[in-house]
Amino acid sequence: MGSAVRVHLDGRLSGLTDEARRVISVMGLNSANLVRWRLTWMRIIDICQKTDPELFASLMSYPDDMPDLSVLTPPSNTRPEGVERSYFAKHADGSLSNGFTV
Repeated sequence: MGSAVRVHLDGRLSGLTDEARRVISVMGLNSANLVRWRLTWMRIIDICQKTDPELFASLMSYPDDMPDLSVLTPPSNTRPEGVERSYFAKHADGSLSNGFTV
């Protein structure tokens, strides 16, 4: 859903689709506490990017020990092809990009 959500400089989220707007609302992702938490992390990441590239890379990269969720058996899976496109699968085959530059 990452492409359906915009993070604003003030820490608020806005949905670019009806589904994203519903998730933001139902989960209370724009509560005062979460906006404050998000702003704090945005500032930390910005400071690290400018002053500590190694820490920035550590904060922004995927962990090496991502769980293999394909072994779980949910009640129903309406998109089984998603397992092949998961971050775990991309990490395992070496095609996962961090999406940032240091």
